[in-house]
Amino acid sequence: MEKLYKMSDDERDLLTCDDVFCLYLGDLSKLVNPTYYKNIVRFVMLYRDCLNEIGWQKRREHFIKSDIPISEDLVY
Repeated sequence: MEKLYKMSDDERDLLTCDDVFCLYLGDLSKLVNPTYYKNIVRFVMLYRDCLNEIGWQKRREHFIKSDIPISEDLVY
């Protein structure tokens, strides 16, 4: 997270969760053994998939509730 602390507030505001996960895994890779790192990478990837699925579901619900037509990109 060293790089995160050196960023300006504007730069931090532009980070996506994927960017933060990448920074976290990069720093963690220097601190732990390869076996533990592989487990953490698996966990982060599964966690990211959950966030993605829940995010698309919430977006679809919002569109339905607001009577906004659902386009193909919301079908995920």
